Amino acid sequence: EGTDSINITVHDNPTSDILVEGFPVSTTDVCASETISLNGNPSGGSGSWSSHLWQGNGASYLSSATSVSPTFNCDSPGSYNLTYTVTDSFGCLGSDSLTIIVNASPVPDILSNGSAVSSDWLCLNEPSVLNGNPSSGSGTYVSHVWTGPPGLLSSYSVQNPTFQTGVAGDYSFTYTVTDDLGCSGSDSISIHVEDPTCSIRVNGSPVSTFEICAGISADLDGDAVGGSGNYSHLWTGNTAPLSSTTVEQPDFQTNNPGIYNLTYTVTDSEGCSDTDTLSVTVHPN
Repeated sequence: EGTDSINITVHDNPTSDILVEGFPVSTTDVCASETISLNGNPSGGSGSWSSHLWQGNGASYLSSATSVSPTFNCDSPGSYNLTYTVTDSFGCLGSDSLTIIVNASPVPDILSNGSAVSSDWLCLNEPSVLNGNPSSGSGTYVSHVWTGPPGLLSSYSVQNPTFQTGVAGDYSFTYTVTDDLGCSGSDSISIHVEDPTCSIRVNGSPVSTFEICAGISADLDGDAVGGSGNYSHLWTGNTAPLSSTTVEQPDFQTNNPGIYNLTYTVTDSEGCSDTDTLSVTVHPN
């Protein structure tokens, strides 16, 4: 008969208490496409870790499933479960679990005068009612913020401000909406404000009044510039002496003395217009 003995050392298992952005939680809410930092936060055991493993339906959204501190980013709303398992140098295991609720973010789609557009053309001093037009998210929106050039919107903190300016140019605005879960979404619009102008010339000189003898011809020119181009032209008033009322450069000639008042209007392809006036005095010979 013989005897033998064995010493069995029982090691403590490591433990884990998952941190989200540095805080221990079992459930957390995030917004779609928001990146958050996780940490398995292992302790105990041998104090030396041979492996880290994250599993569950949220694991595919981690920057790494085998790191102690991956990041999580998911653009699909829903509930995602994660289990973190740590193995120490003795082969002992510890684990913890986390549920991440991904909330849908608001989706704005800016309207200008009722139409969904990413860019718009306006005439000088023409107002446009903008609308951030948010949808999705929680449906309860607690903040509306417009950023862009100052002084051009009726308000920068409402969903539907009015844009208006008397200065031609290009203007860009970004609208950001935030819901009551803290999730936000943004959309942008660029607005082109155009300004066709005209200044009537007679025989090449800009004038508002002109005198001429009966029977003598004068060359008129509306001298339209700016705007989108592709102009239409219209002369109104005492137009009988004109060779045409629908061209930019008609001839003026009459044998009848008197005062002839004319208005020239230019309109570009976007419907923006400008006018100028001319008074012609025709003297008898």
